[in-house]
Amino acid sequence: MPHREERKEMIISAGRDLFAAAWKWCGSSFSVILVLLWDYLMYLQAIFLKYFIVQELYGEYKGNSNDDGIALSVVYYVFFLSFPLFCLIADVWIGRHRTIMIGASLCFLSWILGGLQYLINSFYALPKISILLISGTSILINYAGYGIFKATIVQYNIDQLVGASTSLLDAVIYCHSGVVPVGYTLLLLLRCTTKYQFFTLLSFFVPGLFVSLMLVSHSLFKHKLENISLIKNPVKLIARVLCYAKKHKYPENRSALTYWEEKAPSRLDLGKEFYGGPFTEEEVEDVKTVFRMIPLLISLIAQSAAYEVYQWIMTGSNNVNTINSSSCFISTEFPSYLTSVVMFMLYMFPIRLFCQQYIPNMLSMQVIGLFLTLIEQLSKMTIFIYYRKENDPETQFIQPILILPQILQGLMFAFIVPVSLEFIIAQSPLHMRGTMVGMWIASIGIGFLFNINLKYPFGCNNKYICTSYYYYLAKSILILVILIVFVILAKRYKYRVRQNEYYRPIREGFYEQSEVPETGSF
Repeated sequence: MPHREERKEMIISAGRDLFAAAWKWCGSSFSVILVLLWDYLMYLQAIFLKYFIVQELYGEYKGNSNDDGIALSVVYYVFFLSFPLFCLIADVWIGRHRTIMIGASLCFLSWILGGLQYLINSFYALPKISILLISGTSILINYAGYGIFKATIVQYNIDQLVGASTSLLDAVIYCHSGVVPVGYTLLLLLRCTTKYQFFTLLSFFVPGLFVSLMLVSHSLFKHKLENISLIKNPVKLIARVLCYAKKHKYPENRSALTYWEEKAPSRLDLGKEFYGGPFTEEEVEDVKTVFRMIPLLISLIAQSAAYEVYQWIMTGSNNVNTINSSSCFISTEFPSYLTSVVMFMLYMFPIRLFCQQYIPNMLSMQVIGLFLTLIEQLSKMTIFIYYRKENDPETQFIQPILILPQILQGLMFAFIVPVSLEFIIAQSPLHMRGTMVGMWIASIGIGFLFNINLKYPFGCNNKYICTSYYYYLAKSILILVILIVFVILAKRYKYRVRQNEYYRPIREGFYEQSEVPETGSF
Protein backbone atom coordinates (compact mmCIF):
# COMPACT_ATOMS: atom_id res chain seq x y z
CA MET A 1 0.00 0.00 0.00
CA PRO A 2 2.72 2.57 0.82
CA HIS A 3 4.40 1.86 -2.50
CA ARG A 4 1.12 2.31 -4.32
CA GLU A 5 0.51 5.65 -2.58
CA GLU A 6 4.04 6.82 -3.41
CA ARG A 7 3.57 5.84 -7.03
CA LYS A 8 0.27 7.71 -7.14
CA GLU A 9 1.91 10.82 -5.69
CA MET A 10 4.72 10.57 -8.24
CA ILE A 11 2.22 10.38 -11.12
CA ILE A 12 0.27 13.35 -9.77
CA SER A 13 3.47 15.35 -9.29
CA ALA A 14 4.68 14.53 -12.81
CA GLY A 15 1.31 15.57 -14.21
CA ARG A 16 1.46 18.87 -12.36
CA ASP A 17 4.98 19.55 -13.61
CA LEU A 18 3.97 18.72 -17.17
CA PHE A 19 0.93 20.99 -16.96
CA ALA A 20 3.03 23.80 -15.48
CA ALA A 21 5.63 23.42 -18.24
CA ALA A 22 2.92 23.44 -20.91
CA TRP A 23 1.28 26.50 -19.37
CA LYS A 24 4.64 28.29 -19.22
CA TRP A 25 5.36 27.41 -22.84
CA CYS A 26 1.95 28.66 -23.95
CA GLY A 27 2.58 31.94 -22.18
CA SER A 28 6.02 32.43 -23.69
CA SER A 29 5.04 31.20 -27.17
CA PHE A 30 1.77 33.06 -27.61
CA SER A 31 2.75 34.43 -31.01
CA VAL A 32 3.63 30.94 -32.27
CA ILE A 33 0.26 29.54 -31.18
CA LEU A 34 -1.55 32.53 -32.69
CA VAL A 35 0.08 32.16 -36.12
CA LEU A 36 -0.48 28.40 -36.02
CA LEU A 37 -4.16 29.01 -35.26
CA TRP A 38 -4.32 31.34 -38.26
CA ASP A 39 -3.09 28.54 -40.51
CA TYR A 40 -5.84 26.18 -39.34
CA LEU A 41 -8.58 28.83 -39.52
CA MET A 42 -7.65 29.92 -43.02
CA TYR A 43 -7.42 26.38 -44.38
CA LEU A 44 -10.80 25.47 -42.91
CA GLN A 45 -12.37 28.59 -44.41
CA ALA A 46 -10.80 27.74 -47.77
CA ILE A 47 -12.18 24.19 -48.01
CA PHE A 48 -15.60 25.08 -46.56
CA LEU A 49 -15.96 28.10 -48.84
CA LYS A 50 -14.90 26.00 -51.81
CA TYR A 51 -17.69 23.56 -51.04
CA PHE A 52 -20.25 26.36 -50.65
CA ILE A 53 -19.31 28.20 -53.84
CA VAL A 54 -19.17 24.99 -55.87
CA GLN A 55 -22.66 24.14 -54.72
CA GLU A 56 -23.85 27.58 -55.77
CA LEU A 57 -22.06 27.22 -59.09
CA TYR A 58 -23.26 23.75 -60.02
CA GLY A 59 -25.93 22.81 -57.48
CA GLU A 60 -28.64 24.59 -59.41
CA TYR A 61 -27.82 22.70 -62.59
CA LYS A 62 -27.94 18.96 -62.07
CA GLY A 63 -27.07 18.29 -65.69
CA ASN A 64 -23.54 19.55 -65.37
CA SER A 65 -20.86 16.96 -65.95
CA ASN A 66 -18.25 15.90 -63.45
CA ASP A 67 -15.66 17.68 -65.62
CA ASP A 68 -16.88 20.98 -64.16
CA GLY A 69 -15.63 20.02 -60.71
CA ILE A 70 -12.40 18.67 -62.15
CA ALA A 71 -11.82 21.99 -63.92
CA LEU A 72 -12.04 23.80 -60.57
CA SER A 73 -9.56 21.37 -59.04
CA VAL A 74 -7.17 21.93 -61.94
CA VAL A 75 -7.39 25.70 -61.42
CA TYR A 76 -6.82 25.21 -57.68
CA TYR A 77 -3.66 23.16 -58.15
CA VAL A 78 -2.38 25.43 -60.90
CA PHE A 79 -2.28 28.14 -58.23
CA PHE A 80 0.17 25.91 -56.35
CA LEU A 81 2.67 26.49 -59.14
CA SER A 82 2.71 30.21 -58.33
CA PHE A 83 3.72 29.68 -54.70
CA PRO A 84 7.48 30.17 -55.31
CA LEU A 85 6.69 33.55 -56.88
CA PHE A 86 4.45 34.52 -53.96
CA CYS A 87 7.17 33.55 -51.48
CA LEU A 88 9.81 35.50 -53.40
CA ILE A 89 7.68 38.64 -53.55
CA ALA A 90 6.88 38.38 -49.84
CA ASP A 91 10.50 37.91 -48.79
CA VAL A 92 12.11 40.49 -51.06
CA TRP A 93 9.61 43.28 -51.72
CA ILE A 94 6.44 43.22 -49.56
CA GLY A 95 7.28 41.43 -46.32
CA ARG A 96 5.73 38.28 -44.86
CA HIS A 97 3.44 40.02 -42.38
CA ARG A 98 1.93 42.30 -45.00
CA THR A 99 1.58 39.43 -47.47
CA ILE A 100 -0.37 37.37 -44.95
CA MET A 101 -2.78 40.21 -44.37
CA ILE A 102 -3.28 40.75 -48.10
CA GLY A 103 -4.15 37.08 -48.53
CA ALA A 104 -6.57 37.08 -45.58
CA SER A 105 -8.27 40.23 -46.88
CA LEU A 106 -8.77 38.64 -50.30
CA CYS A 107 -10.31 35.57 -48.66
CA PHE A 108 -12.71 37.80 -46.73
CA LEU A 109 -13.63 39.58 -49.98
CA SER A 110 -14.34 36.26 -51.70
CA TRP A 111 -16.65 35.26 -48.84
CA ILE A 112 -18.53 38.56 -49.19
CA LEU A 113 -19.03 37.98 -52.92
CA GLY A 114 -20.23 34.42 -52.37
CA GLY A 115 -22.57 35.54 -49.61
CA LEU A 116 -24.06 38.33 -51.70
CA GLN A 117 -24.81 35.91 -54.51
CA TYR A 118 -26.38 33.46 -52.05
CA LEU A 119 -28.65 36.13 -50.55
CA ILE A 120 -29.68 37.61 -53.88
CA ASN A 121 -30.30 34.21 -55.40
CA SER A 122 -32.48 33.26 -52.41
CA PHE A 123 -34.97 36.05 -53.17
CA TYR A 124 -34.42 36.53 -56.89
CA ALA A 125 -33.53 33.77 -59.33
CA LEU A 126 -30.36 34.93 -61.01
CA PRO A 127 -29.61 33.85 -64.58
CA LYS A 128 -26.99 31.17 -65.06
CA ILE A 129 -24.43 33.56 -66.55
CA SER A 130 -24.62 35.79 -63.44
CA ILE A 131 -24.11 32.83 -61.09
CA LEU A 132 -21.16 31.61 -63.12
CA LEU A 133 -19.59 35.07 -63.20
CA ILE A 134 -20.00 35.88 -59.49
CA SER A 135 -19.17 32.41 -58.20
CA GLY A 136 -16.23 32.03 -60.54
CA THR A 137 -14.83 35.42 -59.50
CA SER A 138 -15.36 34.59 -55.83
CA ILE A 139 -13.58 31.25 -55.96
CA LEU A 140 -10.68 32.63 -58.01
CA ILE A 141 -10.19 35.44 -55.47
CA ASN A 142 -10.28 32.87 -52.68
CA TYR A 143 -7.70 30.69 -54.44
CA ALA A 144 -5.41 33.69 -54.91
CA GLY A 145 -5.91 34.95 -51.36
CA TYR A 146 -5.29 31.60 -49.72
CA GLY A 147 -2.31 30.97 -51.98
CA ILE A 148 -0.73 34.28 -50.94
CA PHE A 149 -1.48 33.52 -47.29
CA LYS A 150 -0.23 29.93 -47.33
CA ALA A 151 2.95 30.81 -49.19
CA THR A 152 4.35 32.71 -46.21
CA ILE A 153 2.57 31.50 -43.07
CA VAL A 154 5.07 28.74 -42.23
CA GLN A 155 8.12 30.99 -42.61
CA TYR A 156 6.36 33.73 -40.66
CA ASN A 157 5.78 31.38 -37.74
CA ILE A 158 9.42 30.28 -37.89
CA ASP A 159 10.28 33.98 -37.52
CA GLN A 160 8.49 33.93 -34.16
CA LEU A 161 10.87 31.21 -32.94
CA VAL A 162 14.10 33.15 -32.78
CA GLY A 163 16.38 31.29 -30.38
CA ALA A 164 13.91 28.43 -29.89
CA SER A 165 14.97 24.85 -29.25
CA THR A 166 15.18 22.19 -31.92
CA SER A 167 12.32 20.28 -30.32
CA LEU A 168 9.98 23.26 -30.46
CA LEU A 169 10.86 24.01 -34.09
CA ASP A 170 10.21 20.39 -35.01
CA ALA A 171 6.84 20.46 -33.23
CA VAL A 172 5.74 23.67 -34.98
CA ILE A 173 6.64 22.29 -38.40
CA TYR A 174 4.61 19.13 -37.75
CA CYS A 175 1.66 21.17 -36.50
CA HIS A 176 1.63 23.18 -39.72
CA SER A 177 1.83 19.96 -41.76
CA GLY A 178 -1.22 18.61 -39.93
CA VAL A 179 -3.46 21.36 -41.31
CA VAL A 180 -4.61 19.30 -44.31
CA PRO A 181 -5.57 16.01 -42.56
CA VAL A 182 -7.19 17.83 -39.65
CA GLY A 183 -9.14 20.12 -41.98
CA TYR A 184 -10.42 17.33 -44.20
CA THR A 185 -11.19 15.09 -41.24
CA LEU A 186 -13.55 17.76 -39.90
CA LEU A 187 -15.00 18.52 -43.34
CA LEU A 188 -15.74 14.90 -44.23
CA LEU A 189 -17.00 14.10 -40.75
CA LEU A 190 -19.62 16.84 -41.05
CA ARG A 191 -20.26 16.14 -44.72
CA CYS A 192 -21.03 12.46 -44.15
CA THR A 193 -23.04 12.77 -40.92
CA THR A 194 -25.19 15.87 -41.42
CA LYS A 195 -28.02 16.67 -43.79
CA TYR A 196 -27.14 18.29 -47.07
CA GLN A 197 -29.17 21.48 -46.51
CA PHE A 198 -27.73 22.03 -43.04
CA PHE A 199 -24.17 21.41 -44.17
CA THR A 200 -24.54 23.80 -47.11
CA LEU A 201 -25.72 26.51 -44.73
CA LEU A 202 -22.90 25.67 -42.33
CA SER A 203 -20.36 25.91 -45.14
CA PHE A 204 -21.48 29.50 -45.69
CA PHE A 205 -21.16 30.72 -42.10
CA VAL A 206 -17.97 28.84 -41.14
CA PRO A 207 -15.65 30.61 -43.64
CA GLY A 208 -16.88 34.04 -42.65
CA LEU A 209 -16.52 33.25 -38.96
CA PHE A 210 -13.01 31.84 -39.30
CA VAL A 211 -11.57 34.55 -41.53
CA SER A 212 -13.13 37.18 -39.26
CA LEU A 213 -11.52 35.56 -36.21
CA MET A 214 -8.19 35.65 -37.99
CA LEU A 215 -8.47 39.35 -38.87
CA VAL A 216 -9.77 40.35 -35.42
CA SER A 217 -7.04 38.41 -33.58
CA HIS A 218 -4.45 40.09 -35.77
CA SER A 219 -5.78 43.52 -34.86
CA LEU A 220 -5.73 42.69 -31.16
CA PHE A 221 -2.33 40.99 -30.91
CA LYS A 222 -0.23 42.30 -33.81
CA HIS A 223 2.06 44.07 -31.32
CA LYS A 224 3.13 40.65 -29.99
CA LEU A 225 4.32 39.40 -33.37
CA GLU A 226 7.92 39.37 -34.55
CA ASN A 227 8.53 40.87 -38.00
CA ILE A 228 11.88 40.53 -39.74
CA SER A 229 13.24 42.88 -42.37
CA LEU A 230 13.31 42.13 -46.08
CA ILE A 231 16.05 39.83 -47.36
CA LYS A 232 18.16 39.94 -50.48
CA ASN A 233 16.89 38.40 -53.69
CA PRO A 234 18.04 34.74 -53.83
CA VAL A 235 17.28 34.46 -57.55
CA LYS A 236 19.82 37.18 -58.33
CA LEU A 237 22.51 35.34 -56.38
CA ILE A 238 21.77 32.06 -58.16
CA ALA A 239 21.80 33.77 -61.57
CA ARG A 240 25.09 35.54 -60.83
CA VAL A 241 26.81 32.36 -59.66
CA LEU A 242 25.59 30.42 -62.72
CA CYS A 243 26.64 33.18 -65.12
CA TYR A 244 30.09 33.33 -63.55
CA ALA A 245 30.43 29.54 -63.80
CA LYS A 246 29.40 29.66 -67.46
CA LYS A 247 31.99 32.32 -68.36
CA HIS A 248 34.95 30.97 -66.36
CA LYS A 249 36.46 27.54 -66.93
CA TYR A 250 39.63 28.04 -64.87
CA PRO A 251 40.46 29.73 -61.55
CA GLU A 252 41.39 33.40 -61.63
CA ASN A 253 44.08 32.85 -58.98
CA ARG A 254 46.69 30.51 -60.42
CA SER A 255 48.86 30.17 -57.35
CA ALA A 256 50.35 26.87 -56.26
CA LEU A 257 47.99 26.75 -53.27
CA THR A 258 45.06 26.55 -55.63
CA TYR A 259 46.06 23.10 -56.81
CA TRP A 260 46.79 21.52 -53.46
CA GLU A 261 43.37 19.91 -53.42
CA GLU A 262 43.14 16.29 -54.52
CA LYS A 263 39.97 16.98 -56.51
CA ALA A 264 39.67 19.67 -59.17
CA PRO A 265 37.10 22.36 -58.27
CA SER A 266 33.76 22.38 -60.04
CA ARG A 267 32.66 25.24 -62.25
CA LEU A 268 30.45 26.57 -59.46
CA ASP A 269 33.35 26.43 -56.98
CA LEU A 270 35.37 28.70 -59.25
CA GLY A 271 33.18 31.57 -58.10
CA LYS A 272 34.57 31.35 -54.54
CA GLU A 273 37.03 33.98 -53.34
CA PHE A 274 39.60 31.23 -52.79
CA TYR A 275 39.78 30.71 -56.55
CA GLY A 276 39.58 34.39 -57.39
CA GLY A 277 35.81 34.62 -57.77
CA PRO A 278 33.56 37.42 -56.48
CA PHE A 279 31.49 35.26 -54.11
CA THR A 280 32.12 34.02 -50.60
CA GLU A 281 32.31 30.32 -49.92
CA GLU A 282 28.99 30.45 -48.06
CA GLU A 283 27.20 32.01 -51.05
CA VAL A 284 28.44 29.38 -53.49
CA GLU A 285 27.63 26.55 -51.08
CA ASP A 286 24.11 27.98 -50.68
CA VAL A 287 23.55 27.78 -54.42
CA LYS A 288 24.94 24.23 -54.57
CA THR A 289 22.70 23.19 -51.67
CA VAL A 290 19.59 24.48 -53.44
CA PHE A 291 20.40 22.51 -56.59
CA ARG A 292 20.98 19.38 -54.52
CA MET A 293 17.67 19.80 -52.70
CA ILE A 294 15.36 20.47 -55.65
CA PRO A 295 15.53 16.91 -57.12
CA LEU A 296 14.59 15.48 -53.70
CA LEU A 297 11.18 17.14 -54.03
CA ILE A 298 10.12 14.22 -56.23
CA SER A 299 9.00 12.45 -53.06
CA LEU A 300 6.18 14.99 -52.74
CA ILE A 301 5.22 14.54 -56.40
CA ALA A 302 4.90 10.78 -55.82
CA GLN A 303 2.92 11.24 -52.62
CA SER A 304 0.41 13.70 -54.11
CA ALA A 305 0.13 11.68 -57.33
CA ALA A 306 -1.02 8.72 -55.23
CA TYR A 307 -3.87 10.70 -53.67
CA GLU A 308 -7.28 10.74 -55.34
CA VAL A 309 -9.32 13.89 -56.02
CA TYR A 310 -12.99 13.11 -55.35
CA GLN A 311 -15.34 15.54 -57.05
CA TRP A 312 -18.64 14.21 -55.74
CA ILE A 313 -17.94 15.41 -52.22
CA MET A 314 -17.86 18.97 -53.57
CA THR A 315 -20.42 18.78 -56.37
CA GLY A 316 -23.79 17.22 -57.03
CA SER A 317 -26.29 17.31 -54.17
CA ASN A 318 -28.40 14.67 -55.96
CA ASN A 319 -26.08 11.92 -54.73
CA VAL A 320 -26.08 12.85 -51.06
CA ASN A 321 -29.24 11.04 -50.05
CA THR A 322 -28.34 7.80 -51.89
CA ILE A 323 -25.50 6.70 -49.58
CA ASN A 324 -25.15 6.13 -45.87
CA SER A 325 -22.48 7.52 -43.59
CA SER A 326 -20.19 4.48 -43.66
CA SER A 327 -20.25 4.37 -47.45
CA CYS A 328 -19.51 8.09 -47.51
CA PHE A 329 -16.50 7.65 -45.25
CA ILE A 330 -15.03 4.83 -47.36
CA SER A 331 -15.64 6.47 -50.73
CA THR A 332 -13.98 9.73 -49.63
CA GLU A 333 -11.01 7.97 -47.96
CA PHE A 334 -11.87 9.46 -44.60
CA PRO A 335 -9.76 6.75 -42.85
CA SER A 336 -6.71 8.12 -44.68
CA TYR A 337 -7.01 11.58 -43.14
CA LEU A 338 -7.95 10.15 -39.75
CA THR A 339 -4.86 7.90 -39.81
CA SER A 340 -2.65 10.91 -40.54
CA VAL A 341 -4.14 12.82 -37.61
CA VAL A 342 -3.59 9.86 -35.27
CA MET A 343 0.01 9.46 -36.49
CA PHE A 344 0.68 13.15 -35.92
CA MET A 345 -0.63 12.93 -32.36
CA LEU A 346 1.43 9.81 -31.64
CA TYR A 347 4.57 11.44 -32.99
CA MET A 348 4.05 14.72 -31.16
CA PHE A 349 3.64 13.15 -27.74
CA PRO A 350 4.79 9.59 -26.93
CA ILE A 351 7.25 9.05 -29.80
CA ARG A 352 9.10 12.36 -29.51
CA LEU A 353 9.17 12.13 -25.72
CA PHE A 354 10.28 8.54 -25.25
CA CYS A 355 11.64 7.24 -28.59
CA GLN A 356 13.60 10.20 -29.94
CA GLN A 357 16.80 8.18 -30.35
CA TYR A 358 15.04 5.60 -32.54
CA ILE A 359 13.67 8.07 -35.09
CA PRO A 360 15.47 7.70 -38.48
CA ASN A 361 16.92 10.68 -40.30
CA MET A 362 14.70 12.74 -42.54
CA LEU A 363 15.70 11.23 -45.89
CA SER A 364 15.28 7.69 -44.54
CA MET A 365 11.78 8.51 -43.34
CA GLN A 366 10.86 9.78 -46.79
CA VAL A 367 12.14 6.53 -48.30
CA ILE A 368 9.84 4.65 -45.91
CA GLY A 369 6.97 6.91 -46.99
CA LEU A 370 7.64 6.24 -50.68
CA PHE A 371 7.75 2.50 -50.00
CA LEU A 372 4.36 2.76 -48.26
CA THR A 373 3.08 4.72 -51.26
CA LEU A 374 4.12 1.91 -53.58
CA ILE A 375 2.46 -0.71 -51.38
CA GLU A 376 -0.71 1.40 -51.22
CA GLN A 377 -0.98 1.60 -55.02
CA LEU A 378 -0.28 -2.10 -55.45
CA SER A 379 -2.93 -2.96 -52.86
CA LYS A 380 -5.52 -0.88 -54.73
CA MET A 381 -4.57 -2.53 -58.00
CA THR A 382 -4.99 -5.98 -56.42
CA ILE A 383 -8.33 -5.05 -54.89
CA PHE A 384 -9.78 -3.79 -58.16
CA ILE A 385 -8.67 -6.90 -60.02
CA TYR A 386 -10.97 -9.00 -57.82
CA TYR A 387 -13.65 -6.52 -56.75
CA ARG A 388 -14.16 -4.41 -59.84
CA LYS A 389 -17.68 -3.05 -60.48
CA GLU A 390 -18.56 -2.36 -64.08
CA ASN A 391 -22.35 -2.53 -64.10
CA ASP A 392 -23.01 0.89 -62.55
CA PRO A 393 -20.32 3.54 -63.04
CA GLU A 394 -22.16 5.98 -60.79
CA THR A 395 -22.14 3.67 -57.76
CA GLN A 396 -19.35 4.38 -55.35
CA PHE A 397 -16.93 1.60 -54.50
CA ILE A 398 -17.61 0.94 -50.83
CA GLN A 399 -15.91 -2.39 -50.15
CA PRO A 400 -14.60 -2.35 -46.54
CA ILE A 401 -11.34 -3.84 -47.78
CA LEU A 402 -10.51 -0.39 -49.19
CA ILE A 403 -9.84 0.77 -45.64
CA LEU A 404 -6.47 -1.03 -45.77
CA PRO A 405 -4.96 1.09 -48.60
CA GLN A 406 -6.51 4.16 -47.05
CA ILE A 407 -4.63 3.51 -43.80
CA LEU A 408 -1.44 3.09 -45.82
CA GLN A 409 -2.19 6.37 -47.56
CA GLY A 410 -2.49 8.14 -44.21
CA LEU A 411 0.81 6.64 -43.10
CA MET A 412 2.61 7.75 -46.26
CA PHE A 413 1.38 11.30 -45.73
CA ALA A 414 2.76 11.30 -42.20
CA PHE A 415 6.13 9.97 -43.37
CA ILE A 416 6.60 12.28 -46.36
CA VAL A 417 4.85 15.65 -46.03
CA PRO A 418 5.95 16.89 -42.57
CA VAL A 419 9.40 15.29 -42.87
CA SER A 420 10.06 16.86 -46.28
CA LEU A 421 8.96 20.26 -44.95
CA GLU A 422 11.30 19.87 -41.98
CA PHE A 423 14.09 18.90 -44.37
CA ILE A 424 13.49 21.96 -46.56
CA ILE A 425 13.48 24.37 -43.62
CA ALA A 426 16.49 22.73 -41.98
CA GLN A 427 18.70 22.64 -45.06
CA SER A 428 17.70 25.71 -47.06
CA PRO A 429 19.92 28.79 -46.77
CA LEU A 430 18.32 31.49 -44.67
CA HIS A 431 17.65 33.92 -47.53
CA MET A 432 16.41 31.11 -49.81
CA ARG A 433 14.14 29.37 -47.32
CA GLY A 434 10.94 31.13 -48.38
CA THR A 435 11.41 30.33 -52.06
CA MET A 436 12.26 26.71 -51.28
CA VAL A 437 9.09 26.32 -49.20
CA GLY A 438 7.20 27.71 -52.18
CA MET A 439 8.79 25.09 -54.41
CA TRP A 440 7.86 22.46 -51.82
CA ILE A 441 4.18 23.46 -52.18
CA ALA A 442 4.48 23.68 -55.98
CA SER A 443 5.71 20.07 -56.04
CA ILE A 444 2.48 19.00 -54.34
CA GLY A 445 0.50 20.83 -57.03
CA ILE A 446 2.46 19.11 -59.80
CA GLY A 447 1.66 15.71 -58.31
CA PHE A 448 -2.06 16.42 -58.07
CA LEU A 449 -2.21 17.82 -61.62
CA PHE A 450 -0.53 14.67 -62.86
CA ASN A 451 -3.00 12.56 -60.86
CA ILE A 452 -6.06 14.34 -62.29
CA ASN A 453 -4.93 14.16 -65.93
CA LEU A 454 -3.76 10.54 -65.67
CA LYS A 455 -7.36 9.39 -65.20
CA TYR A 456 -8.42 10.27 -68.75
CA PRO A 457 -6.25 7.75 -70.67
CA PHE A 458 -7.65 4.94 -68.49
CA GLY A 459 -11.31 5.95 -68.78
CA CYS A 460 -11.90 6.67 -65.10
CA ASN A 461 -15.46 7.95 -65.45
CA ASN A 462 -16.52 6.93 -61.95
CA LYS A 463 -16.46 10.14 -59.91
CA TYR A 464 -16.39 8.22 -56.64
CA ILE A 465 -13.21 6.26 -57.25
CA CYS A 466 -11.27 5.01 -60.27
CA THR A 467 -11.80 1.26 -60.65
CA SER A 468 -9.28 0.66 -63.47
CA TYR A 469 -6.44 -1.51 -62.18
CA TYR A 470 -4.31 -0.40 -65.15
CA TYR A 471 -4.51 3.10 -63.73
CA TYR A 472 -3.01 1.96 -60.43
CA LEU A 473 -0.46 -0.20 -62.25
CA ALA A 474 0.77 2.85 -64.17
CA LYS A 475 1.05 4.87 -60.97
CA SER A 476 2.83 1.99 -59.23
CA ILE A 477 5.47 1.91 -61.96
CA LEU A 478 5.91 5.67 -61.72
CA ILE A 479 6.27 5.57 -57.93
CA LEU A 480 8.75 2.69 -58.15
CA VAL A 481 10.92 4.73 -60.52
CA ILE A 482 10.69 7.74 -58.23
CA LEU A 483 11.61 5.57 -55.23
CA ILE A 484 14.74 4.27 -56.96
CA VAL A 485 15.79 7.74 -58.11
CA PHE A 486 15.14 9.21 -54.65
CA VAL A 487 17.28 6.56 -52.95
CA ILE A 488 20.16 7.28 -55.33
CA LEU A 489 19.86 11.05 -54.80
CA ALA A 490 19.56 10.68 -51.03
CA LYS A 491 22.70 8.55 -50.81
CA ARG A 492 24.66 11.21 -52.69
CA TYR A 493 23.22 14.17 -50.80
CA LYS A 494 25.60 16.16 -48.59
CA TYR A 495 24.05 17.79 -45.55
CA ARG A 496 24.76 21.42 -44.81
CA VAL A 497 25.75 22.38 -41.26
CA ARG A 498 25.77 26.06 -40.34
CA GLN A 499 26.95 27.61 -37.11
CA ASN A 500 26.12 31.21 -37.94
CA GLU A 501 22.34 31.08 -38.23
CA TYR A 502 20.09 31.98 -35.34
CA TYR A 503 18.13 28.75 -35.51
CA ARG A 504 18.68 25.25 -36.78
CA PRO A 505 15.49 23.15 -36.97
CA ILE A 506 17.20 19.78 -37.01
CA ARG A 507 16.65 16.90 -34.63
CA GLU A 508 19.12 16.74 -31.78
CA GLY A 509 22.12 14.62 -32.69
CA PHE A 510 21.11 14.46 -36.35
CA TYR A 511 24.21 16.20 -37.65
CA GLU A 512 27.78 16.38 -36.57
CA GLN A 513 28.74 19.74 -35.12
CA SER A 514 31.19 20.47 -37.89
CA GLU A 515 31.69 23.15 -40.46
CA VAL A 516 32.44 20.51 -43.11
CA PRO A 517 29.36 18.97 -44.76
CA GLU A 518 28.97 15.30 -44.04
CA THR A 519 27.88 12.78 -46.64
CA GLY A 520 24.32 11.60 -46.08
CA SER A 521 23.62 7.96 -45.46
CA PHE A 522 20.75 5.66 -44.59
